[in-house]
Amino acid sequence: MYIFQSKLPKFVAILLNILAGGKNRKVILNSTECLIVTVLMGLQCARRAYETIFIQIFSKNSRLDMRHYLLSFCIYFVLMPVLVANAEGFVEGSTTSPIDLLELSLIQYCSILVFLFCWWQQYQTNLILIYLRKEKISGKLITEKHLLPRGGYFERVSSPHMLFEIGIYVSLLFGFFRGSITWWLLAISVISNQIYIAIQTHIWYKENFKNYPCNRKAILPFIL
Repeated sequence: MYIFQSKLPKFVAILLNILAGGKNRKVILNSTECLIVTVLMGLQCARRAYETIFIQIFSKNSRLDMRHYLLSFCIYFVLMPVLVANAEGFVEGSTTSPIDLLELSLIQYCSILVFLFCWWQQYQTNLILIYLRKEKISGKLITEKHLLPRGGYFERVSSPHMLFEIGIYVSLLFGFFRGSITWWLLAISVISNQIYIAIQTHIWYKENFKNYPCNRKAILPFIL
């Protein structure tokens, strides 16, 4: 839309009104900010899809928590609409502005760096989990058993990938969406969901591994 200067389709406007506050939506993001956050979250969604489809190993004995699955599905379903709901060109009556990366504030540049740090570290953390079950070079399956992860941020917490997931959403919240009630609600749901799962995972590790490191917390180093 920003590149080809096209108009917002009517059905998209209706969908955004349903998901993000009706026709009273206000502009919070300019065109540059909207482009940045959609690219960043596009990277996140693409990487997670790649990991899930091509490299993750799921145990045949695993049980899927439907509450976790449904909440995650809902979050990803509304994610992109929420990103653009309060952006120039997506709010009725607003017009787009030229893309200019130099207009971003220092806080926004810092939030981008935090996002990219969390994005990369989450990938590295997931690789540690993946290579517990398959050979690193050949990709050959070694085991489907749950093993004790070590290395990286696993030396501090049981679920660093969930900590970095929180970091991804919080970085965008304070860098771009401080004025969006919808994004606050989305971030709170992600934070509460990740903390709950991390605590349950931490309890499971301690129950199933007698030599589990006593200094390792659930999700927040030295705290929780």
